[in-house]
Amino acid sequence: MAQLYAVPASARVNDLVAITGDGFTPSTSVVVDLAEFGIKTTLTSDASGTVGITDPADRAVTTLTSTGVVANNETVTLDTRTYTFKTTLTGAANEVAIGGSAAQALINLKAAVNGEAGAGTAYGTATAVHATVGCRATDATHAFFYARTGGTAGNSLASTETMVNGAFTGGTFAGGAASTGVVLFTVQPPRAGVMHVSATDGTNAASLSVPVFAG
Repeated sequence: MAQLYAVPASARVNDLVAITGDGFTPSTSVVVDLAEFGIKTTLTSDASGTVGITDPADRAVTTLTSTGVVANNETVTLDTRTYTFKTTLTGAANEVAIGGSAAQALINLKAAVNGEAGAGTAYGTATAVHATVGCRATDATHAFFYARTGGTAGNSLASTETMVNGAFTGGTFAGGAASTGVVLFTVQPPRAGVMHVSATDGTNAASLSVPVFAG
């Protein structure tokens, strides 16, 4: 769920107020609107879905696109770990149940990478949480992965597969970058009252009210 924050949480007229937010769709345009002041700006969320904060190192990412049913014994490799899709699990580590559809196979792969519920049914019981890679989401045809540590080192993580009906965006993760410094959205309320701030990326929205006092 998206949220907005103000620093300071209350202000005086003409104080400089920094607006920050998190919980937005990663790497997406976020429109911040102060309608009563006629102020609107567009920020870009970082790889973790945050806007207007001290910019963290960007995490490298990759996407697995599935174009059809996954076959028994096809594999996906993320960094140094290889996951093997299975029609029937044997209990071995890093096995992923194919399930009844391509979409379910991606859901089960996400569960295996993140250590979510489903050990023994969605993925092999002995599977450990992936130490260097996470999966943030899946849809009917995609699984979205990220390096757990930000920075350029994540760009060297392997993302390969042996799937007939699937492919990664590249043979390694990409987009990891060092911090570029402080990125803030600031505003100076021109009058006393309540300053209302709203922000949306088209899917996630948040709002905030900041009390503003006379000088």
